Amino acid sequence: KLDLEQTCVDLREQLRGLAADRRLLLAETVAADDYATSAHIPRDRLASLDLVTHSRDDDASTCALCGSVLPQPDPTINALRNSLDRLQHQINGIDAMRPARRAALEGLHQQATRLRSQLRAAEHALQTLTQEDGP
Repeated sequence: KLDLEQTCVDLREQLRGLAADRRLLLAETVAADDYATSAHIPRDRLASLDLVTHSRDDDASTCALCGSVLPQPDPTINALRNSLDRLQHQINGIDAMRPARRAALEGLHQQATRLRSQLRAAEHALQTLTQEDGP
């Protein structure tokens, strides 16, 4: 009977651990999705660089759009394109992780289902033993 009680305690502890892992994974998923959503705005703005000609890229002290002289040099179009590439790479990395997160959540769900089943069986066995022992 003591072994069954300890088994129930252990199974509940494992279920709490899985629940904590699930909460953490869901929080990471939400944070990654929020970042990806936010990152699309500057990515889309930087993507408009393809509308600008490459001929003015060498002169950062001149506006690439209108040709006026700038008091402080702006980043070059190539530097901005490099930023766009890095940002797109980060977004792609987040998108690539989605299937792994879904698989991890599904794995946690399956483990929790298995543990709940084991816990129900152990609790049922414990209840049966308690009833057989009488009051």
